[in-house]
Amino acid sequence: MTKEEFQNKYARKPIDSIIMNNGEINVAKLFYSKYVNTMFSKMMGDKDKEGYQKEILKILSKNTHDIKLAENYFEKKTLDLILESYLGKRIYRGEELDAFKTIFFENIFSPKRKIDIRNRGTDTINSILYEDRSQYRIQDNNRDWSNDYKGKRYWIVYKLPT
Repeated sequence: MTKEEFQNKYARKPIDSIIMNNGEINVAKLFYSKYVNTMFSKMMGDKDKEGYQKEILKILSKNTHDIKLAENYFEKKTLDLILESYLGKRIYRGEELDAFKTIFFENIFSPKRKIDIRNRGTDTINSILYEDRSQYRIQDNNRDWSNDYKGKRYWIVYKLPT
């Protein structure tokens, strides 16, 4: 096959997506490549580490206030369900309280973190609930004077009035 026959047969086959075999430049692919490179460089160069999220929001014409992070949404839902199950029940010190704290802090913090939950009290839990704008709070200065629990302290979960 001569050089001319070869070029005629394979002239339109691309070497890559931008430069054709005959030396011509595919302008559409060139602009697309430049666009993708600038978009990725913006994402990677973002100091807030939210470049991808910002670019997607820009493409969708949305504002950052319009979105919710799924993990925060479901964490709050899970926490509300847990607290709803304890609503109005007395949580006595000891195994019951330790179980409550374990359930509460495992749903708030990453399980990989080592947290000494014995030192976490109602102030810590209530500040977390306040920060998450939860309707639930915990009260701890209660004493039971019934026959079975004479003088024992307990926690109780209550819901704020709306």
